[in-house]
Amino acid sequence: MTTAPTPPAICGACNHHHTDHDTRKAHCNTCQADCAYRPPRLLACRLCYEELGQEVHPHPECPIGHLDTVTDRWTTLEERAGTRPTTSWPPAMGITRLMSDEERQELADERADTNPDAPGPRPAPVDVDVLDVMTTVTTGLTTAADWLASRIQREPIKAPAGKGWGDQAHKAAVLLAAKDAADPARWRFTGQRSATTAAQWLSDRLAQRPGPCRQLDDGERQAVAEVARMAAELVRLALGDARRKTPVSEPCPAPCRGQLVVEGGDGEPPVVRCEDCGRTWTDNSTAA
Repeated sequence: MTTAPTPPAICGACNHHHTDHDTRKAHCNTCQADCAYRPPRLLACRLCYEELGQEVHPHPECPIGHLDTVTDRWTTLEERAGTRPTTSWPPAMGITRLMSDEERQELADERADTNPDAPGPRPAPVDVDVLDVMTTVTTGLTTAADWLASRIQREPIKAPAGKGWGDQAHKAAVLLAAKDAADPARWRFTGQRSATTAAQWLSDRLAQRPGPCRQLDDGERQAVAEVARMAAELVRLALGDARRKTPVSEPCPAPCRGQLVVEGGDGEPPVVRCEDCGRTWTDNSTAA
């Protein structure tokens, strides 16, 4: 079970420090708001606290924050998938001299494909790697939602069809059943099943928002948290927001002949590093 973090010493209403408040006058000296100090409320994720009276999930391990990442960045991911990648991973850098003849030819062919002056048909303007990430994330989140709904979501109310019902009572029962079946908080096993829809539904369950479901137990919460973490990590990697590390097939040229890895992909300059001797290479320099 997750241990609750230490609550911050700020007001849950105005986000200013508790020492700025005069509780006798219900007044905040910083923002001049008419509020007494109120400790921030621990949110249902058990990791984050409200800010300015709103649910905010900045904790790096918060599963609701991970699902918010998927929802917030999905449009950007779709835009990235519709463009031809301008860079490849891992970057060639100065390590091309370590490649085999076959690997160098593959790299040359890839560059020829992206050259607008090259002869022959042009490749489709899509980023296949991003499309693969979108497919993986969508499959993972919808599968997790299917699994969770099968455990915690109750069946829709059925309207009684027996005799002896008065017209008004029967109409009310039918209306109640229709509303329950159409509840937007109900997970659909068929129809629209997108990554963002699944992410939002899973987030609502973690946040214990109203719906035709019971609360999650610790095992279910942990399973959803793991799926959310992996989905957010894939999205950040695809958009270049997370640092990645890839081994190089050729050994270190130094006497240690150790394992080389390429690190980068998060907007910072890529680095080739030997995991044995620690020697590093950048685009313009070599460090011992």
